[in-house]
Amino acid sequence: MSSDKIKRIKLRFKDMQSNKSVWNDHYQTIGEFVMTRKQQFTTTITPGEFLNRELFDSTGPSANMSSSSILLGMLWPNGAESFRFVAPKGVDNTLAEVKEYFEKITETQTDIMDNPKARLGVALGEYMPDQTGFGTSGVAIFEQDILGEPPIRYEAWDVKTMYLDEGPDGSIDTIYNYKSMTIRSLVKEYGIENISATSRDAFTKGDAERKVDVLHAIETRIDRERTKFGNKAMPIASIHIEFNDEKILRESGFEEMPVAVARFFKAMKEVYGRSFAMNALPDIIEANVIKEAITIAIEKQMDPPLAVLDDGRLGGGVIDTSAGALNVFNPSGRISSADKMIFPVFTVGELKSAQQLLIDIQNSIMNAFFLDRLLDLNNETRMTLGEAQIRNKIRGDSLGPIFSRQTTELFTPLINRTFNILLKQGLMGVVAGSPEELVLLEQGIEPMYIPDIIVQRMVEGKEAYTIQYISPAARVLKSEEVTGILSTFDFALQNVSIKADMIDNIDADEAIKMYAELVGAPTKLLKIKEQVEAIRDSRNQIAEEREQLDNAREQSEIVRNIGQGQASIQGQNSK
Repeated sequence: MSSDKIKRIKLRFKDMQSNKSVWNDHYQTIGEFVMTRKQQFTTTITPGEFLNRELFDSTGPSANMSSSSILLGMLWPNGAESFRFVAPKGVDNTLAEVKEYFEKITETQTDIMDNPKARLGVALGEYMPDQTGFGTSGVAIFEQDILGEPPIRYEAWDVKTMYLDEGPDGSIDTIYNYKSMTIRSLVKEYGIENISATSRDAFTKGDAERKVDVLHAIETRIDRERTKFGNKAMPIASIHIEFNDEKILRESGFEEMPVAVARFFKAMKEVYGRSFAMNALPDIIEANVIKEAITIAIEKQMDPPLAVLDDGRLGGGVIDTSAGALNVFNPSGRISSADKMIFPVFTVGELKSAQQLLIDIQNSIMNAFFLDRLLDLNNETRMTLGEAQIRNKIRGDSLGPIFSRQTTELFTPLINRTFNILLKQGLMGVVAGSPEELVLLEQGIEPMYIPDIIVQRMVEGKEAYTIQYISPAARVLKSEEVTGILSTFDFALQNVSIKADMIDNIDADEAIKMYAELVGAPTKLLKIKEQVEAIRDSRNQIAEEREQLDNAREQSEIVRNIGQGQASIQGQNSK
């Protein structure tokens, strides 16, 4: 049974290798001109080798690092505090129990994700340059049970080791990760009892640094038996194989895909992504050629080739035009004493046109990496508020697809899988009366309880939470709605003198909640529903009491005035 499984996986891997082979030349070229530290797609390099020896222009690598850093800063500026959990639609987020629960789980998850030992920051720092460079990369989210360590470990997976396939919906449903490991690492990762007999024998003989190939196959289980339990019956299969000896090292499963893979851009019917670097590659190669030519020309100008006159048979008919070269010319007559015996050979014309062309190409490269939009559209001209809003709208329209794809394919799956792991461990709250609650109480830990309305939604298979992103990218995408809210209020206030009850059309309570959400205001800024109702009840009560006092005072004045009037009339009648 195991041999059939291994054979099937190796056959599929062979097909996936064939499908990916057409990309390798593309990746190799990008590695040489942009991602200079990753060049082992069609060649083999030695660790520590000088990899950018033939690179003359660094605009491509610099633009790639700048764009990836800015993009990550716009999408994930404050680490895990760049998002928060809020109640899903249909659940009132201002209820005290609900609001408190979502604030607690947000704090719990962000603390774990930002733990340096979880290595999320390192993984994202590797992931994003690969996105803008190669167009395909991912972040793996693995549960770990090591004393003193965070419950989750993140690691970057790159397109060099990954082989991908899509499901019918266009999302990645198969990831094969093929890499080399030393036998020492193999024993540490899988245990000596689980590795092949060949590797075990090599380890016992002291050959622990020898490398073996390992294939980690992650794919949808099509033939799983739903009545079975355990990780081998889960919808996503995970099988580690020692490739050459065909030994299954570990077999398990996941409830959801454990690796979030994103494609920066994507052409229809292609599995792998395309990138800024791919769009800029023609300019990057041309800039490298022009920069090399300019460098050679400047070297010749600074140290030009020389010529020596001689009336003998010297020179051999070959002219060396390299910098500092010496050529011997054989003139047809005798040399007069007035002639220069040594003079430079001019082989370089004017350089301004070539230098201007290089500047234009370098600007084109930076624009291909969207640096004009990622940094600013215009930072030299002063603008009115309206002009700035128009600029931000244009900026958002051009960057929106990039932000949306990164959010959909990487950050949302990453956050969801982290939540599911932590929920399983009881860190996202427990149900009152559940075995998980009993375990925590026995350990002397005060449980965090999941509100009943959220538990009910989980049981019914409905959305239990909504992820709300708090980042410059989110604000760019929502700027239109923010502008709409402000414009509506401005219009109503400017025209309220024409029709006083126009303002009644606006739900002010809903508007303030929407505005706070869109601009990323902290949830603690808004009071819960009960507090607002209590404040308003108190205000209404004070107003009613004041009105009653005013009425009583007014009635007292009336009675007093009437009494004074009657007394005046009686006094006049007595006269």
